[in-house]
Amino acid sequence: MQKDLNEKGSSKRAVAKYVRITPSKLSLMLQKIRGKTYFEALKILSRAPQKTGTAVWKVLRSAAHNVAQKSVKKDLLICEAFVNKGPILKKIRPRAKGKAYKIEKKKSHIYVLIKRI
Repeated sequence: MQKDLNEKGSSKRAVAKYVRITPSKLSLMLQKIRGKTYFEALKILSRAPQKTGTAVWKVLRSAAHNVAQKSVKKDLLICEAFVNKGPILKKIRPRAKGKAYKIEKKKSHIYVLIKRI
């Protein structure tokens, strides 16, 4: 049996995979919006100067549209917001005297779960 999307307690999630931002930077931004309402989180993210704000903002809007496509969004609560490690792109930077330094380009997967209250 499927839940009606207009029911209280119905929740949906959105995922952004392979985002080219490190998980540690994203987790700092997700801590700020976890447990907030949808509009409070949008205010926090729109004023954030970091690049992570825009990536999380896109996922948050997608999750909100999944829950309430054409209805009121003022009664949405962010239940869960977390980030997982993605694949790491490894490169080598040539240095003097035949040495090489390793460069790791880290990627992340962002998960946001929104619930109607």
